Amino acid sequence: MKTALKLFFCSVGSSLLLTNCIDSNKDLFDMDQTAGLYEETFPVKNIDPNMDWVSIASATAAIGISEDEGVDYKIRIFDEYPLVENSNARLLAEGIANNKMPFNTTFDLPKAMDVVYVVRTDEKKRHTVKVVSVKNNAVTANFSNIAAQTRNGNNGDFVIAPMDAPYSDAEAQALLNSAVEVQAGWNLSAGFDWDNGKYKDYPIFNTPNDQPRYFKITTPQTNTFSIGQDLIVKVLISSKLTITNWTQFNGNTELIVLSGGEIELNNTLNLQGSGHITVLNGGKITGTGSITFNNASEGLNNYNGGDITLNTITLNCSNGYFYNAGTLNLTKLDITNKGTKLVNKSYAKIDNVSHSNTTIDNGCVMTIEQFKGNLNVGPNTNTKINKFNDNTWDKTISISSNAILNIEDAFLSKAKFISNSNDYGLVKIQSITGCNGFSHSGKIYYEINNIANNVNDWEQGFLNPLKNTDGQLSKFGDSPIYIPAGDCTGEGNRPNDMGEEITDTNPMKFTYTYEDNFPSPGDYDFNDIVMDVSTTYTKGEANKIQKIHYHVTLTAVGSSKQVGAALRLVGINKSDITNIEFGGDVNMRNSLANSVFENTTTEEGDNNIVIPLFGDAHAVYGYADKRTMLNTQTAKTSDIYTLEVILTLADQTKTSPLLGKDNLDFFIGYKSLTNKRTEVHLFEFLKYDATAKGNIYKVNLEAAGRRTWAVCVPEFKYPRESVSITEAYPSFEQWAQNMDTNQDWYNHPTDKTDKKYIY
Repeated sequence: MKTALKLFFCSVGSSLLLTNCIDSNKDLFDMDQTAGLYEETFPVKNIDPNMDWVSIASATAAIGISEDEGVDYKIRIFDEYPLVENSNARLLAEGIANNKMPFNTTFDLPKAMDVVYVVRTDEKKRHTVKVVSVKNNAVTANFSNIAAQTRNGNNGDFVIAPMDAPYSDAEAQALLNSAVEVQAGWNLSAGFDWDNGKYKDYPIFNTPNDQPRYFKITTPQTNTFSIGQDLIVKVLISSKLTITNWTQFNGNTELIVLSGGEIELNNTLNLQGSGHITVLNGGKITGTGSITFNNASEGLNNYNGGDITLNTITLNCSNGYFYNAGTLNLTKLDITNKGTKLVNKSYAKIDNVSHSNTTIDNGCVMTIEQFKGNLNVGPNTNTKINKFNDNTWDKTISISSNAILNIEDAFLSKAKFISNSNDYGLVKIQSITGCNGFSHSGKIYYEINNIANNVNDWEQGFLNPLKNTDGQLSKFGDSPIYIPAGDCTGEGNRPNDMGEEITDTNPMKFTYTYEDNFPSPGDYDFNDIVMDVSTTYTKGEANKIQKIHYHVTLTAVGSSKQVGAALRLVGINKSDITNIEFGGDVNMRNSLANSVFENTTTEEGDNNIVIPLFGDAHAVYGYADKRTMLNTQTAKTSDIYTLEVILTLADQTKTSPLLGKDNLDFFIGYKSLTNKRTEVHLFEFLKYDATAKGNIYKVNLEAAGRRTWAVCVPEFKYPRESVSITEAYPSFEQWAQNMDTNQDWYNHPTDKTDKKYIY
């Protein structure tokens, strides 16, 4: 309690009462003076003429389940994402849903809250989360069916078509039989009469320029030949060709490695023009060297059906493909143009994808140590990336149904994850280290194991893009998608046999804070009485509410006089409640004796139900004789008392609560000079007048206008003693002047730690 202000020439104690103090039959009260005093002392000027000081709203929830027949799922709605370590998520509503029964209810939430997190939990405690907007005071979500079966794509998937080998075994053998054996030192693009007639005895050198020349290597050779002209030259290799020198082949050169053939490349091979390679099943290209396709083969496909193990493959320019149907093992893949891509339909391992213009289509199993660029993951496939790090725009990761993408370290800034499939794919991320600019669309399950401590864009960067989409989140191993093991799915995906319960699912608390000087002005630190109130329910079958439990915690007493509190239920009939009982700490109810509240379950003589909570806030903590201010300055107590008020409902057939924030008139009262106690209510409940036992001094309220002596906000960290609320929360003033702005002012305390108090 603060120093009282007196307006009268008569003694009225510590309260400013609109009373006629008579001296020689003269009225000494000045209404204008009172209004001016309120104007002078209240910390906000120019209050919004429509301000109602309401920070809590009511919303409806409709959560559907289109999953396994006859299976009940627990549904919970949180204010924050709950599946991270040390989550501060608060429970807003919970119930049961199945494929025949949606979860429909109403619940209270902060007016400023525009998004919630809906959690579906199966019988094995595995959780998936959808990010959902609060639109027109409604939350709507549906968890759709994913059947435990192998899906075969072509239902909107990114289909990666197989590529047949350019030559069958019979065709390759026929070409080999008719080809000319390469001689040491030959220029395979030479003219018939070149080099003093060196080639005149070999008709192949007289082949027209627009017809292919077929050569072969059937015995081991090293650095054997050159190709210097833009001709069509095809070299079939059925033995071992070793290249140790820097080599460049021009024109439309095709190296065809047959079964049993091998190119050992220990330097750089440049294929100019339309140069390309074909490695058939059983063929190899190995070594420490690199191949550069300087014109990306000018649209001709490169094909590997055998085994390629090299340092680097580089594809420059556009419109080129490297198709892998065998085994591909590279230290580095360098694709510098968006029109060129690597297509994998078998097994590929790449240490470093070096350029952000890279495009990879994976149609089977692929492992990449470091990746940047575009990735299309086909159905029934498995892709593993150790480090995903691409900070460039317009890069797309396309996920098909039944596909698995494992990422160890995900820096997802500016990455665009999409799915056009009618069914879900799976992205498993061990750790997210950045996500600003991330975007999402389509049916994708994201399993997240860890969010790095330095990721400050997690909510806006990753969660917000999933809002109102088919994207779902879970802990690692908890998503319900089952993918059988297979040649292209690897180990597949099997959900955890048992998940872990979400811990600390504390219901959302709403903090009621009061100034105790009404009808006098105060210092407006709003800490004279501070109560946290949360709500839980006892439910029967089909989410039908039987009992409502209000958990009332007295957290601070910044008053120096005896103050009590009660709950008035407005807008309902007394017959709606069949029983009221109490649980929790008894200290609060024990303080009702000899107080301004009746020491009964409900007070008599009121049209509404009025439930006394405590009669002496100091007595609750054993300080009735000292009237010490607790938990607002130096005097603190570690004992926090909570009273449980339990209401049994007459109608137990409803899934929406009978009572919401709009019905809960928590108010405080103290002894006045009149026979009735002085009551301080939230501004929104003043329209219901005082209780039968109390007084709210209507004329003073008229002089006060839109000013208030009480507010209710979500889990409020109230100001320290004598610190005005506008000092502790600067945006409170902006909200008070325009109620449609800064509605979350309570989330933005000043950075001056001495201006707020956290118990």
